[in-house]
Amino acid sequence: MRTWLLQLRNERSLTQEDVAARTGIQRAYYTQIENGTRNPSVTVARRLADVLGCVWTLFFDHARCEVTHKAIDVDSDNRGCNKRKE
Repeated sequence: MRTWLLQLRNERSLTQEDVAARTGIQRAYYTQIENGTRNPSVTVARRLADVLGCVWTLFFDHARCEVTHKAIDVDSDNRGCNKRKE
């Protein structure tokens, strides 16, 4: 599950239907993306990022921690995630 995506959507007070309509996709497809059972195309990822205010490459970052949608780095031994120091 892409908890960071759910969190972004909820922070913007959007429903799955709202996001789907604004990106021109079916709600069922968006639900699958949010649940992590499907990956969006690059085109759809870019549209979703525009609507939700995030970076589109997050949809393809497999090393990303699911705890938060804030920027993270993979630690030096590539086994875990650390929040990026700002």
